[in-house]
Amino acid sequence: MILSARVIRPSSRNRLPSLIAQRFVFDDNDRIKNDTGTMHKHKGFVPCHREFHATARNFFSAKNSDLLVVLDMDECLIHSRFHSQNVDYRQHESRPDELDNTSGIENFTLELEDGELVTVNKRPGLDKFIRKVSERWETYIFTAAMSSYASPVLSYLDPDDDIFSERFFRESCTIDEDRGVYVKDLTKIISDDRDLKRCVLVDNNPLSFLAQPRNGILVSNFYDDVDDDTLPAVYKLLDVLDNDDDCRIRLNELFGLSEALEDCYPAKKKR
Repeated sequence: MILSARVIRPSSRNRLPSLIAQRFVFDDNDRIKNDTGTMHKHKGFVPCHREFHATARNFFSAKNSDLLVVLDMDECLIHSRFHSQNVDYRQHESRPDELDNTSGIENFTLELEDGELVTVNKRPGLDKFIRKVSERWETYIFTAAMSSYASPVLSYLDPDDDIFSERFFRESCTIDEDRGVYVKDLTKIISDDRDLKRCVLVDNNPLSFLAQPRNGILVSNFYDDVDDDTLPAVYKLLDVLDNDDDCRIRLNELFGLSEALEDCYPAKKKR
C-alpha cells in the first residue's frame, strides 16, 4: 500500500556544506581533470562542480540502453527535515541539526499519513535529472528509509509514476550485523536475467555499497547547497558508463570502493 501525503507549503534554505573530496571535471576525451588542470585518475566522490554543465553531452538525447541506474534518496536526491525531529523514518546517519539560511533551495512540505510534517529540499537540477535519466535508462529507487515516509516523497517527485520503474525501501535492504548498517545488495532487487556489470548504484553513504562496491557511484551529502552541481556530474558519468561493456571496471578505477571500504570499515573477525 502506498500511503497518502498532503502538500503543505513551499519554503527554502541555503547552506554551503564542506566537501570531503577534491572537485573534478571531465575534459573532451572523458578523462578526469582536477581544478588545477592536472590529468589523473582519482578514487573519491563524484563532485559538485558547475563546469559539468558546460561539458555534459546533450542532456535531452534519447537512447535505448540496457544500463540499469539505481538511485538512493536521502542526502543523494533530497534532504528532509522532520518537524517533530523523528529520525526513525531514515537510516541513522550524521546530519546537521540546523541549516543556516532560508533561501535558494526549491523544496516542498508534506504531511505523512501519521500526521508528521516533513520539509524536503530538492538537490539542484533534481527534476531535470530524474526525468532525463529515466528517458535513457531504466531507473530504480533503492532507499533505506521506511516506505511510510519515502513513498509519499517519491510520489510527489514522480506524480504520474512514469519515472521510477521500481521503488525499493528498507525491507529490501540487507542488515550488516557487524557494522550495524543497511546494505543495498543489488541482487535482491534485480531480475535474474540482469547482469551486474551493467548496473550502477548512486548513493551518498559508502556503506550502502558493501555488497557490490565496484558498482557504486559515491556522491557527496546534500543538505541545502544552492550551488550544488552533483547531478549533472552524475549524468555525465552515466553517459560515459553507457559505452562500457562492464561499468564496474571504470567505477573501480575512479572510486576504489572495494579497497576503501575494507580499510575504513573492516568486518569484525570471527572468533
